[in-house]
Amino acid sequence: MPEEEPHQPDTRFFLAAERTFLSWTRTGVAVIAIGFVVAKFTLFLDELAQVKGLRTVHPSTASIYLGALITFLGGVLIFLAAFRFLRQRQNLVNKKAFHPSPTLDLALAGSLVLVALLLMVYLLRSV
Repeated sequence: MPEEEPHQPDTRFFLAAERTFLSWTRTGVAVIAIGFVVAKFTLFLDELAQVKGLRTVHPSTASIYLGALITFLGGVLIFLAAFRFLRQRQNLVNKKAFHPSPTLDLALAGSLVLVALLLMVYLLRSV
């Protein structure tokens, strides 16, 4: 009777986990880029005012703080994605059931809603 090889987890599960991690990482990088754009938004408004011949916009620290917050949230998102990926990978190696937690999804959604509200307030105050 032939010896049985130890059961190895299907490679497709590892690749799926990796694709998900890379998607979250890409989203985090996009959030960081948006934070940078928001931080430099006053410079854009100043250039636009000069082209149109309008009064220049006074630099606002609100856009810098808001952009820094968005950039920080993007970094946190990447950290949470890495943590989730490592936990899922370890569960696959140890052949444990993986019970996905919606923490990362809810953290991203809540953060983006907060950022949208802050941007809305900032834009309404700068009019």
